[in-house]
Amino acid sequence: MLRVLNRPQLDSATAMKIQIAHLNNIDSLHEAGKLILAGPFGDDKGVGVFILKAESLEEATKICDNDPAIKNG
Repeated sequence: MLRVLNRPQLDSATAMKIQIAHLNNIDSLHEAGKLILAGPFGDDKGVGVFILKAESLEEATKICDNDPAIKNG
């Protein structure tokens, strides 16, 4: 599944707050055994990937949709 987001212009404090929440979410997914791999790729536009262990596409979509970086575009 590919998500294309319209990344908003954020001040650095807000961007850092979202990034910290995003990284905490990644840690939580790993601890729960749901995360196989996560990381950035490409250029500096904030594109990244999650490879998840999920029972269905619906579960994987829900996991992604709950990530703070996704929620904030």
